[in-house]
Amino acid sequence: MPTVKYVLTFLSLFLTITLSAGCIAANLVISDKLAISYSKPKVIAHTQNSLILKYEGWWFSHEIVDGKGMYSGVDLTEHLPQYIRSIFDVKIRKSLSPELSALSEEQAKVFGVTRDNVIREKRGVAELMAIYDVKSKRGDVYVIEERMIQHMEMFGSEAKFVELISNIKER
Repeated sequence: MPTVKYVLTFLSLFLTITLSAGCIAANLVISDKLAISYSKPKVIAHTQNSLILKYEGWWFSHEIVDGKGMYSGVDLTEHLPQYIRSIFDVKIRKSLSPELSALSEEQAKVFGVTRDNVIREKRGVAELMAIYDVKSKRGDVYVIEERMIQHMEMFGSEAKFVELISNIKER
């Protein structure tokens, strides 16, 4: 009888480990206050300024926004937090200089921003603004913190976009 008990215990442990291997979760630490929980991707790639996690049927990337490099020939360093907010908020956009306001409006059009499709949330002191375009299956998330602004871009279903946002958590 003890042999059967050992076999059943071993079998249940083996099956648990084997079946859960594809569900391994980890945390991508993106700041001293935030992390993104993610499941094991098929591919992780790093480009010049982006980390890309690819899954079956979808992907997301993460980058730190550089005010000097966001647009060629435009240095947004001094105005970066306000500029990012203005993409998602017409009132803020109107408070910017005419040049930055026009740039913000153009970016809002590219993202498909309307009054009703912007997601705004808080994660502690971090401000999260996001947009998902159902037609292109593309989403963009900006996280504004005191010392930096981060951008996550994703391509995939709206459900995966919602999951990505919900996986951005305080550490």
